Amino acid sequence: MLYNADVLLIGNTFIGDTLKNGRVLSIDHPLRNELHSLEDVIKIKERFGIKRVVIIHIEEDWGKTYDDYVALEKNYDHIQFAFDGMEVNL
Repeated sequence: MLYNADVLLIGNTFIGDTLKNGRVLSIDHPLRNELHSLEDVIKIKERFGIKRVVIIHIEEDWGKTYDDYVALEKNYDHIQFAFDGMEVNL
């Protein structure tokens, strides 16, 4: 069902290892078993040939502003971070 999808909306992610207030998500932290890293999202996109990914339900606990996410988007093709009220056009 995911193969060659036009859009994948994906939540339950963490972006980077550094959390709010400089806390670091260690390599053996249990959240790594429950959430998708950005690297996981990229692998899913590539594996299934998904054209566009929108990462949703971004948590403030990760310590990044929306401007940080917009700057990060520039490093990846067709990966976007959602914002409240965002509309996804197909």
